[in-house]
Amino acid sequence: MVINQLAYVPGFGHLSSLIASDEDQTLVLYKRFDKLANRDLLYYQSELCELQALQEQYDREVAQDADDPMTGKGDEVRQHARDWATFKRSAKKTKAKDARWKARMQLAMRIRRTLKEYSKSACKQLAR
Repeated sequence: MVINQLAYVPGFGHLSSLIASDEDQTLVLYKRFDKLANRDLLYYQSELCELQALQEQYDREVAQDADDPMTGKGDEVRQHARDWATFKRSAKKTKAKDARWKARMQLAMRIRRTLKEYSKSACKQLAR
């Protein structure tokens, strides 16, 4: 069969050229893979639930440290909980005492990336 002056062997090339030549787009017949897309969203939700549980564990630890007068860390902990710049600065340090802030920052960035991907996927699925 000849389409657009090119001869195609029956297959992907022929079919894609035929679909592209259809001005009113009545030949578009792409599978949406709804079942897989929904499963992917469920995986994202599961992953986000795990990340949220870890964030809540970190929040409980910070709250305990902030309220414990024996550690002497109350002011420092509260500052990290309130001030992004302090939190970010401590997360970049390599000292062992700052490892907790580094772990919390890594978690925050993982949550951010996962939420971004989840939101993008959810919007695509809802737009269908």
